[in-house]
Amino acid sequence: MYSTDEQITWRCAASGKARSYLVKVLDRTLTSFDLVIYQGSRLEKTQQLQTIQIAIVENTPQGLKGVGRTEDGETISAIAFKKSLDFEVKHSLFGDATGRCERNITLN
Repeated sequence: MYSTDEQITWRCAASGKARSYLVKVLDRTLTSFDLVIYQGSRLEKTQQLQTIQIAIVENTPQGLKGVGRTEDGETISAIAFKKSLDFEVKHSLFGDATGRCERNITLN
């Protein structure tokens, strides 16, 4: 394997009936990422509710899983890369949301 200055990060979004979610930067080399929660099924800036930190608890070639809690104590699980670029968020109160991740590249 060769060394490169290329750092690969991901942008992931998922939508459900009651909530939408956005990860602006998902770096698989870190231990956590921020998840922005929006009210409704669309990512509208005016509908942003809160940003929570998701701790990565599993990070393998078969996928990434993270967990966190909202300000009200509701549990949120985020699953990425289980099937290709799929992204799924499971919210204990508002159900599931599905979407995808796209690759971002930043050069150091």
